[in-house]
Amino acid sequence: MRKTSPLSLMLLAAALTCGTVLASTEAVSAPPDAVVESTTVQIQRAEFDSSIYELAYSEKQQAVFAAAPVWDDEKKSKVLRLHPETLAVQAEIELPLKGFGVALDETNDRLYVGHGFDGAVSVVDIAANKLIHTIQLAQKIKGEDGKDRYSHHLRELVIDARHKRLYVPGFAAKNSVLYVIDTESLKPEKTIPGFGFHAIGIALNAKENRVYVSNQQGQVMEVDAATLELVKTHEVEADQLLNLVFDPASGRLLGTDQGYNRNELRNKSLGHPYTPRSNGHKVVVLDPSTGKINADPDTDKYPVALLLDGERQRFYVTNFNGIGVEEGRGTLMVFESDSYKLLQTIALPPHPSNLALDTKRNVLYVSVKRDRSGWKNKTPESVVRIQF
Repeated sequence: MRKTSPLSLMLLAAALTCGTVLASTEAVSAPPDAVVESTTVQIQRAEFDSSIYELAYSEKQQAVFAAAPVWDDEKKSKVLRLHPETLAVQAEIELPLKGFGVALDETNDRLYVGHGFDGAVSVVDIAANKLIHTIQLAQKIKGEDGKDRYSHHLRELVIDARHKRLYVPGFAAKNSVLYVIDTESLKPEKTIPGFGFHAIGIALNAKENRVYVSNQQGQVMEVDAATLELVKTHEVEADQLLNLVFDPASGRLLGTDQGYNRNELRNKSLGHPYTPRSNGHKVVVLDPSTGKINADPDTDKYPVALLLDGERQRFYVTNFNGIGVEEGRGTLMVFESDSYKLLQTIALPPHPSNLALDTKRNVLYVSVKRDRSGWKNKTPESVVRIQF
């Protein structure tokens, strides 16, 4: 993710201006040396003047939903409803605050949107294209600089349909927590402490009633979804597990290990030296019951999002900086999920970030962020549609 500060590392923060979709889409082709296996894909890209963060594809609604925060006037922040084939805007759903992470509840036609800097979650009715409610989780505290700020920031959100809950890690430098929301009452149910330095990754094992949360100090925590108790903490050989995915077919837990040098901040927060365990720039495959790494295929630089396609036995990884492509571009990597063989690398503009998948059409959607020069020039951000 392109960050210069701890918070921007998690939330891709940059002072940007929001607007509407530009008039055209453009094709993005992968250079021949970036393709490991010759596979033809059709790629189109719709540009936006807004920031674009996490995406969700709804089969029921036949739409792609994108969190589109506005930095200079957050009251103009919104969720964009996009046509799944043309990427044209079909609706703009207003939000009260800047939105970043999303979680789709397809059964109940709801999209949950995390307001990362404001410690809150909004609930959107995606059938009616309207805001239902906003739930405040974190409270304001006075920082070391004397300024008021929210105690925790939010990034990822996970739906637990069985228990009618939404799980939201609240990350902080010293005392990360896991927020639990009752999705029937739309009220906070519990705040679980004990998640250490910058807990941000999360995945659900619905069959075994387990919630897995990763932090940025080489740990994966296991929460009992029946009792809402933190039951285990595993030390793992990966320092920066950013995004997690649980594979119900195999019982594996996969995560992106980013590779940023964050030792100074981590040491300050922990109050003692931390010995790095990994060079990052890879996907790690864990046994979630022990924390043991069973495979760790290399990626390009600074992997971000990870998405598993169990039907086709592959997984996708976005990398903020590509290797083997021109400077300032990112990549999407496609791996075979059993052998971890790299099947294909697709070059994209800077910087590919989050993913959503239409499994029936075999279409992948990717949000693409501005590069550093684009922050100043207000270069459009985009959503890329890849037809495999």
